[in-house]
Amino acid sequence: PVVPIGVHGAGSLRFDGLIDTGASACLLSEDIAELAGIDLDTVAIATDVRGVAGKLLPARLAAVTLELGPT
Repeated sequence: PVVPIGVHGAGSLRFDGLIDTGASACLLSEDIAELAGIDLDTVAIATDVRGVAGKLLPARLAAVTLELGPT
């Protein structure tokens, strides 16, 4: 089901989205990170992640606070 999600970095952003409760990490687009005030150039660690099909994809890791449900 689609749920309200809050992403809190230097700023905050709320949107409706899907959460994979079985995943070891949540992936957000660079656009979402930018809108939430997350500076990926200074706070993120470059790495690769493995997608559902097993393909390695470039990613940047940053700690954020996620809030699920309505405010």
